[in-house]
Amino acid sequence: MPVIDTIILFSAANTEHKWHLIGKSALNCVNTWDNWWIPSFTLVEFDLVLKSRGFSNEERMEKYSLLIHDFPNILNKSYPITPLVLHETSRLEEVYELDYFDAGIAATSLAVDGKIATNDQQLKRITEIESLWEEILNQRGRGNNN
Repeated sequence: MPVIDTIILFSAANTEHKWHLIGKSALNCVNTWDNWWIPSFTLVEFDLVLKSRGFSNEERMEKYSLLIHDFPNILNKSYPITPLVLHETSRLEEVYELDYFDAGIAATSLAVDGKIATNDQQLKRITEIESLWEEILNQRGRGNNN
């Protein structure tokens, strides 16, 4: 049951982003497959970054409205922040010297199955986690461009 990193949301939300189609492909996996999740940490980090970059409340609401419109099944695909996730977040921050959100997203991945859709080198160096970035690239190469 893979989870997605914040880069997926940013790339899918920006048609000019070099990984835009990859982001859309990963969100389509979340939308259509029962075993893909968006960590609550991913959603909170995405929102905080938008806010810190000066996006207005209306602009942020528009991003989420488009996300829900394009991928309606994700409404039920957010993996919660649990005490176990927070425990692992603290451990990963210390062991791998990660920032809070990377540690939280990684901890969510470990709570699920240890697989994550990311190209973040900080997350890819965690030995307990498997990145699915190349798998997503290969799917796109086979014409799976949803």
